[in-house]
Amino acid sequence: MRRVFKLIRGGLVLLTSLFAVNEAGAAGLSVTPISLDFVATPVQALWLSNTGTDPLHAQLRVFAWSQADGNDQLTPSRDLVVSPPMIALQPGQRQLVRVIRSGAVGAGERSYRILVDELPDPMKPAQGLQFVMQFSIPVFSGAEPSATVQLDWRLELADGKLSLATDNRGNGRAKITDLKILAADGRVLRQRPGLVGYVLAGNNRRWPITLGEQEAVAASEIEARVNGEEVRQKLRSRIDAR
Repeated sequence: MRRVFKLIRGGLVLLTSLFAVNEAGAAGLSVTPISLDFVATPVQALWLSNTGTDPLHAQLRVFAWSQADGNDQLTPSRDLVVSPPMIALQPGQRQLVRVIRSGAVGAGERSYRILVDELPDPMKPAQGLQFVMQFSIPVFSGAEPSATVQLDWRLELADGKLSLATDNRGNGRAKITDLKILAADGRVLRQRPGLVGYVLAGNNRRWPITLGEQEAVAASEIEARVNGEEVRQKLRSRIDAR
């Protein structure tokens, strides 16, 4: 029996722990750009490339993206149309995929994810392992130029498990990168370089973390880049010493 393993890239929540890095290995499929934003035109473009040495097939699917109970939620959507939804790429080949916004744009920012799945090669032997790629591309529509972000950070302890949580009380998305948890004296207790995730407008996100008891008690501030700007904020609630 062949077992297929999927390596995931993109902005979707991929980490079992916020500060454990999950690196995807090299593969033939690549996708650019890494996000889309509908502003002045109802059509955007994705480019899919095969940088490997074997032919590949891929499919594209559109999902409405929301957040509930601190987690991302994806629901199939027809608000966006991808054309073509299925592609075949020879080694070195590049394919344009049009992403078309259908229907009228409602009030407020709307968020979507386009999942690009490399499909297992049916011609490969049935025995052994086969690794395929999945890309998760964030897509935004209807963003207001004056949109604001207002994050409220805290540590949460539930059922013996510690999480870092934040609420976005603004009306615009927050892209979180290069995050650090700091003690009051400035010591870096934990850090996560690169993309951590998004907090959608009016929503909340929660990431499991690993901190020792004394570190959790000492945690005082968050330092991160939010939509590219460096911010430093107090943790609203903290873990008390026993």
